[in-house]
Amino acid sequence: MQQAEVSVFASLVKSCGNFKDLKQGRHIHSQILQWPYCQKNVFLSNLLVEMYGKCGSIKDAQMVFDGTAPRNEFSWTIMITAYAQNGYLSESRRVFDLMPAANVVSATAMITAYNQYAYLREAREIFDVMPTKNLVTGNAMVAAYAQCGDHKGAREFFHGMPIRDVISWTSLVAMYAEEGSVEESKHVFDRMPQWNVVTMNAIIQAYAESGRIADAGKLFHEMPEHNVVSWTAMVTSYAQDGYLEDAKAMFAKIPQWSSITWNGMIAGYAHKGYLQNAKGYFDEMPEQDQVSWTTMAAAYGDCGLVNSAKSVFDSMPLHNVVAWSTMVEAYAHNGCLDQAGSVFARMPKRNLVSWNLMIVYAQKKHLEEAKSLFEAMPQRNVVSWTALLDIHAQNGHLVLVKEIFDRMPQWDVVAWTALAGAYAVSGSVDRAKELFERMPGQSLVTWSCMIASYAQNGHCNEALELYHLMNLGGIPVDDVAFIGILGACSHGGLVEIGKHHFVSMCTDHWIAPLVDHYCCIVDAFGRSGRVREAQELLESMPFLPDGVAWTIVLGACRMHGDVERGEYAADQIVKLQPARSSCYQLLSNAYKQRSSKR
Repeated sequence: MQQAEVSVFASLVKSCGNFKDLKQGRHIHSQILQWPYCQKNVFLSNLLVEMYGKCGSIKDAQMVFDGTAPRNEFSWTIMITAYAQNGYLSESRRVFDLMPAANVVSATAMITAYNQYAYLREAREIFDVMPTKNLVTGNAMVAAYAQCGDHKGAREFFHGMPIRDVISWTSLVAMYAEEGSVEESKHVFDRMPQWNVVTMNAIIQAYAESGRIADAGKLFHEMPEHNVVSWTAMVTSYAQDGYLEDAKAMFAKIPQWSSITWNGMIAGYAHKGYLQNAKGYFDEMPEQDQVSWTTMAAAYGDCGLVNSAKSVFDSMPLHNVVAWSTMVEAYAHNGCLDQAGSVFARMPKRNLVSWNLMIVYAQKKHLEEAKSLFEAMPQRNVVSWTALLDIHAQNGHLVLVKEIFDRMPQWDVVAWTALAGAYAVSGSVDRAKELFERMPGQSLVTWSCMIASYAQNGHCNEALELYHLMNLGGIPVDDVAFIGILGACSHGGLVEIGKHHFVSMCTDHWIAPLVDHYCCIVDAFGRSGRVREAQELLESMPFLPDGVAWTIVLGACRMHGDVERGEYAADQIVKLQPARSSCYQLLSNAYKQRSSKR
């Protein structure tokens, strides 16, 4: 009879954890405490720790763990995981170090915990001292290299594994997919001896995130089976790419909804700024979980509605470290740095994400404050170091940038890119190029950075040659890369080539042009003396021109002495930005330019 009661309670606790139902989980826990046999059952205690960890209530998890006696190896491993998945990495390591005898399971859990926060060196240290290793541990290390952006390390470790399974292969597929290298991801996928639903989900998400919705849909319909992740990937991709009716239709077809699916719809609509739709799905959810609440708060913050974000935060039944960090970012993202600092100061516990957020945003207020935050961090990862490096790069401290880079315990592609960008901004394009060629792995951001660097320093042909190499290598190009490409054409006076790439961007790459893309072509027309065409393009684009756009036309008028259009452009600038009296100085220069030509 007692064993039957344990089985029933175990099933209920697992269900609460899977659905992140903290309220019901606490109710079940209170019932367990009424049965002495169940109360002392280690198996149930472990499940309770796991459930509280999944629900984000780490204090409850620690309380149950402290009361568990005797603990077995699973008790320790579950507590390590609970801390890690809630962002408390130092506490996770503390529990690991307190274990009477760490084993391969607990060591793998600790490696996985480090993976989540890009702590490659620490993960490798644990792996190297493990007395025994297995396939699961090896897979965790492949994932660690991939998470840190060390593609070369991931490939070398993968090829050095004596045994590989579908999880090993899937880690490589996901690594390339997450950085946008869809073709490379598909190449690994095609070489796999066998696939599973997780692998196919990774490819679907890669297609979806790169805008290849048709390819994602085709693969989805070819899958022999679908799980909740497959459905959610398609629903979210439709919503994020603006196919709202398709998203709704797909959502309606899902055989069984879960919180993951609902959150996918909320996130998809929120990503596109459709807050009313996102809030509608949030309100319709049978029961909102921590992810739902946090997603809504983040959505309001991203759209500048800080008060609404705070209202959602205040209404949350539980505040975990992710929720607190979301409010820090909401305030900081909207320039409310004092409020962000106040929330950060009130956080019961901080994780690496919250510290890194404050460092990134503190630079907008004061460089010294960002440095002080960095020095006060109890732990740092590659993101922390890269944030500090980037702050100094933006302030032109090239020597300090190099010193910080050399001090970093490990480098990822973002750190390499930041260093190359710092050299490029200072005009040292050759040094930037040398770093670019030495990088162990190059991301789309790296290529875009180098193209922009060449363009800004007048090396227009080199910028276009780099774009040509991207095409040859099958590297996807995004809207940011095209700003650099069109900017290079503008700076080099290559009007027709710029027009060709603008059309190619729309028709070959299916990228909708933004204001910045139009402004590059307007600038190209203006620099080459085709001021009338510059104005016509500016007034025909599907956006209302702002003061910056009209200033480009006014600058062209000054350069070529076109007073009439210059007067019109100056009037438009003053209407949009009444304080911009400096535009009349440009207009005066246009008069002087015309007089000098007579």
